[in-house]
Amino acid sequence: MTITDRIEINPKVMLGKPVIRGTRVPVELILRKLSEGAAEADLLDAYPRLTREDIQAAIGYAADTVAHEETLILEPTRKRSKRCAMRFLADESCDFGVVLALRTAGHDVVAIAEVSPREEDDRVMERALQEE
Repeated sequence: MTITDRIEINPKVMLGKPVIRGTRVPVELILRKLSEGAAEADLLDAYPRLTREDIQAAIGYAADTVAHEETLILEPTRKRSKRCAMRFLADESCDFGVVLALRTAGHDVVAIAEVSPREEDDRVMERALQEE
């Protein structure tokens, strides 16, 4: 079985967060428990519907997600205030507290969640390039 056989993303289940297929157990919960020191056996005891393969799929899903993550750092343009040290494009997964902290520090931040939530990646990239 592949990761996609075990992980599903459905907007009607846990608000679209990745979960173990056929359950409401989020991948994030499994990863958080493991990062806090829980053993595989602890998870299997706490969530009887989980299997060892489900836990491995959650870890693999996280690795694949990080491997395909892209970070964009936009350089400031001449039109911007000299106070602006850098420009950032924050996607919807970026905590809004981070956006506010960057803005408070004088950085120019475009938060996709504010300007175009749920926008396709290609459109976000077009917007970033137009902002230059």
